[in-house]
Amino acid sequence: MTKLLLVDDLERDLTAMSAVLRNAGYEVETCNSGAQAVAWAARHPGLYDAILVDIYMPEMDGLETIRTLRSRNYRGAIVAVTGSSCWHSGLDVLRLACLLGADEGTAKPLADSVPGTLARLIERKAAA
Repeated sequence: MTKLLLVDDLERDLTAMSAVLRNAGYEVETCNSGAQAVAWAARHPGLYDAILVDIYMPEMDGLETIRTLRSRNYRGAIVAVTGSSCWHSGLDVLRLACLLGADEGTAKPLADSVPGTLARLIERKAAA
């Protein structure tokens, strides 16, 4: 079964995203911070096929989490997630996330197309 890690500081968002992805057949683990996600990915290389990262979190935000995961050679898919259409330093935050190493960006709540997008991203990463 494909294993995902969801990273968000808001429990209600973790619950909602988990439900969508579990209903699509994914095995889902959750954590509440970017630092925790980086530590888990480092301790268990190859365990997660994809990591979904909220952009706006305290302490280590999603952009830093994505950059750190890639700098530490996390090779799975990364999807940036945000409930806000805010801009960061003049760039669309999801576009900025992709420049820092995310494979895709999406809005919360998760659209029905996200499980299929994840499947394609994971397949593409596995073939690389």
